[in-house]
Amino acid sequence: MNHVFVPNAQSLFVNHTQTPPTFYVNEHFMQMACGLIDFQKKLEQDKIKVYPKPTAACPYPAMNPIFVWAINQMQQLSIDTNIFNGFEVNPYLNVLQKFAVENSQLLNYPQPIHCDTLKNVFNRLRAELYTAKAKLHASKYLVEVQKFRNEQKSVFRRVMQTKEQANCIFLDLPILSCTNNFHYSIYEEIEKKSVKMVKKYLKSLHEAAQLKDILYDIHWRIIKGLDHQLSAQAFVYIIGDDMDYLPLLKEQWELVCLDYQLQGIFSMPKHTHCYDGQGITQKAWLQLIERVHEPLSFYRYKGNGITYAWKKYTGNV
Repeated sequence: MNHVFVPNAQSLFVNHTQTPPTFYVNEHFMQMACGLIDFQKKLEQDKIKVYPKPTAACPYPAMNPIFVWAINQMQQLSIDTNIFNGFEVNPYLNVLQKFAVENSQLLNYPQPIHCDTLKNVFNRLRAELYTAKAKLHASKYLVEVQKFRNEQKSVFRRVMQTKEQANCIFLDLPILSCTNNFHYSIYEEIEKKSVKMVKKYLKSLHEAAQLKDILYDIHWRIIKGLDHQLSAQAFVYIIGDDMDYLPLLKEQWELVCLDYQLQGIFSMPKHTHCYDGQGITQKAWLQLIERVHEPLSFYRYKGNGITYAWKKYTGNV
């Protein structure tokens, strides 16, 4: 009789009280999410089996390691029951998380589980994927992500083609972090005020004497991580020769945060100077645009007036 014991895994997600400021693009989470989605695609397509076929030499083959790994992740998902609450989630992750919660007692059973029971578990998961039409809806989910990527790549190419050279800056500025010990109602209030806060910051850049007639249209958004941290992101293009504008951007951000009684953390931006035809630098910037959008493939947040969609703040060129 073939049994398997799957020990509890380490948490798939970073502890909410220890989440780093970059959780929105946390590499560990994205690797795990990619693996879980790929696993479910193969399960949905019936390309993997829980156990290899028995042979005379091995009548009780060991469980396929990918299924052992999947159970480990599902165990944690069954514990982190609220991890995706309030978010738009990739259909594959949504199905798996709900399935894990509904089957938490079995997944965390302390004794070895019979092989037939495990086969039944994954057969039911496959059925859930079919019911949810996971592949169909996941494809639609990702269309919007690609649209955002293409949009920002077009903006960058337009800057290069029409303005010839620019200081390219990507801002990722914390508005609300897990290090802030606020009551939930304060978090809600800050979410609602965050749009006004960011617009005030962009207005200060638009009016800055140092940026007069050289600030291209800014594309910005507010994103929310699974740790409920808010960050303002913006692609800023300042036309002309290579110059250090970071002190100005930092100063204005800190002043706006002071007005809103928040700690003005100015995370070091990604930045470069680029001219039209500078192939390596242009390619690197386009790759940055790709990476910035990766988390949207897994989850995204829209609420209290904030959205993951890009908005345009008119420049002064």
